[in-house]
Amino acid sequence: NKNPISLGIAEILPKRKFYDYTAKYTEGLTEFFIPARLDEGTYKRAEEIAVRVYKVVGCKGFARVDMFTRGKEIFVNEVNTIPGFTKVSMFPAIAEKKGISFKELVERIIDLGIEEYREKKRIFKNTIEFIREKKSNKII
Repeated sequence: NKNPISLGIAEILPKRKFYDYTAKYTEGLTEFFIPARLDEGTYKRAEEIAVRVYKVVGCKGFARVDMFTRGKEIFVNEVNTIPGFTKVSMFPAIAEKKGISFKELVERIIDLGIEEYREKKRIFKNTIEFIREKKSNKII
């Protein structure tokens, strides 16, 4: 959560005119390239942008940052905080290409959730203690 990383950049090439629901969820209607067919510099910039966007938006645990490219230009399209986990979904496919099994991916996400829960619990506890201390000193 504190030091997010990019799992990699994938490329989607629909075999239909639009990347619609049917193209997205029907096996064989979209071609995937993992890693994306980008030159090294553009690929690295895309990863850096993805991590920066993740942080700026305040994501926790995991997310997918969708982008478009035109030549070497990169355009952020959206941040998907609940990316798909089906057999034709990009997120687990990218992780698998990085050497992270589906099981390990799920375990990592659970661990990040537990870490976030513990941090929020710690902050809440400290806030309550601070308020109690101020009340006892009649500052509040």
